[in-house]
Amino acid sequence: PTYINTGVLYYNRAVFQKAGVKEPDTTWTYNEYADAAKRMTRMEAGRQVYGGYHPLGKGRLENTLWAFGGNWVDPKDYKKTLAHTAESQAALNWMHDRYWKDISFLPPKQRPTGFTFWTSLGDGLYGMAEDGMHALKDVARVEGMNFDIAPIPKGPKQRMSWITTDGWGMWSGSKARPQAWELAKFLASTEWFKLQSRIELLIPSRISLLDDWIEVIRGRFPTLQKVNLK
Repeated sequence: PTYINTGVLYYNRAVFQKAGVKEPDTTWTYNEYADAAKRMTRMEAGRQVYGGYHPLGKGRLENTLWAFGGNWVDPKDYKKTLAHTAESQAALNWMHDRYWKDISFLPPKQRPTGFTFWTSLGDGLYGMAEDGMHALKDVARVEGMNFDIAPIPKGPKQRMSWITTDGWGMWSGSKARPQAWELAKFLASTEWFKLQSRIELLIPSRISLLDDWIEVIRGRFPTLQKVNLK
């Protein structure tokens, strides 16, 4: 694996404070998640603002299904769907209500021109955004935003985020196996991951280097000094 990317909840502290809503913490469930989104959705100075943002697509909805005990597919048989089960439907209904019932998550048609979730989070269009740690450097570049990071809330069944990576591989038909193996060892080394952290700011896939990554990215973005990177 080359790096780690995992889902978190970014939030604009000023938006929460202005709306009189308690900031998210590790005790949050999907009930608190929905309640906070609804309370922050209102007209403000002639502009409609929303409680939250959630990325679209099957992959980014999976952790919501997992939180409710559901799934898109049967882990024991990938040819079978589980989207029809009561747990999966409860999760999809929860998301449906945020978009179409209380409309507390930013509707796709209301996205401003040139939309990026971190810019709209910074200008107060919504108070929180569920997305990946890959975007931390973009969030950190938003001038004047006082933000923090919280875990994705706990569902009725469990607390679940998602994790992704890309990976290195060696071709079994290679005529340079010894050399390829040496390169692979380098790509799993402390030296490589430190280079990657400093050049691309990606989270290393070695636990022993997480503190080094935190030091690097806080050095690059002073706004991260008080952000809960742990």
